[in-house]
Amino acid sequence: MVIAACLGEYMFLSNDPEQKKYKMMALFGLINFVVGLILSYIPTLEASKRQVSLSYCLICIGVTVIFLIGFIALDKVFNKEIKLFTVYGKNPFFVYFLGELPTFSLRMAGFLDLGMGPIGLIIMLVILVTYITAILFLLEKKGKSISTEKATLIFLIVVLVLAPILLLTGVI
Repeated sequence: MVIAACLGEYMFLSNDPEQKKYKMMALFGLINFVVGLILSYIPTLEASKRQVSLSYCLICIGVTVIFLIGFIALDKVFNKEIKLFTVYGKNPFFVYFLGELPTFSLRMAGFLDLGMGPIGLIIMLVILVTYITAILFLLEKKGKSISTEKATLIFLIVVLVLAPILLLTGVI
């Protein structure tokens, strides 16, 4: 949050020209990504989402900033609101929940890659992105969004229901 606040302050309050801001932001993202990647090869600093590490955080910051630069560029090229970004941006934690729950469940059951290795992972990614996007566009069509508070409550309820089932079945 501190990094995001500092980056936002620089982008919105700095007197630097816009082009310099974007170059500095891209450099910041690239440095974070590369340093995180290098650190991930050091034992005990491996990048892990389940057990957060410095390398994981740096890689995430780098990827996020690099994608943000890409989105800014797309916005400047098309010069209009891109609906896909809008629907994903309205429900960020809910999007995480929609992707994480089936991924976690499939991983625990041993079906994440459909038994096909990397090709299976790509197929699963396409399926997940398609189903998440369909749900988000349906919410948009109905004029609804899921607040972070509601998404967190749904997430906690699902975890509280799912955890005992997984424990009892021996999956975890």
